[in-house]
Amino acid sequence: MGIARYVFQNCIKQLLLFMLTISCACVYAGSFADSRDGEHYTTVKIGRSEWMAENLRYKVRGSRCINDIQKLCGLGRYYNFDMAEQACPRGWHLPSKKEWNDIFDNVDRNFGIVLLGHCYEEDRCFDTDKTAVFWTSSDDNNSWTNGRRSDSFLKSMVPRRQKAFAVRFEAVQGIFINPPHSFLKDGYYFNVRCMKD
Repeated sequence: MGIARYVFQNCIKQLLLFMLTISCACVYAGSFADSRDGEHYTTVKIGRSEWMAENLRYKVRGSRCINDIQKLCGLGRYYNFDMAEQACPRGWHLPSKKEWNDIFDNVDRNFGIVLLGHCYEEDRCFDTDKTAVFWTSSDDNNSWTNGRRSDSFLKSMVPRRQKAFAVRFEAVQGIFINPPHSFLKDGYYFNVRCMKD
């Protein structure tokens, strides 16, 4: 399946699934406009927290789009860790590992993640139909373990050199799982979902 067709189908799927209230404690919260660039984002309330229901699209110098194709920037930009820590708009923040953990206590496993893969330095993006990876903030480092949680759903990805963490989703027969994965902070570009302060 071509990437454009796949991306279109999954954009529709993402919006619908992320706003479902069946078998999860999430409700449509509304939308907001990023005052920095005027981009509008749909938001969703999950438990007591409000999250972006879309990947961040704010253009930070050095951020990327899928395979650097500008017309695909609407699906969300890719950021390295340093960019990700500063990318969320005022009043929003990069979720911590604990906050990602909390989301899974309130949401069904398949909650509308679009599999856009990840990028590495100047190379093309990889696994654009197989994985989704999101940066987390570097706080709450002790809230996750380096192993499978009891619900077999969430993994931390512990860096070998520097302190950077991410949440990884991988589709296997339509079910999102999180196999062990570690990475170096340098060179990786992942998507960002911001959480309201």
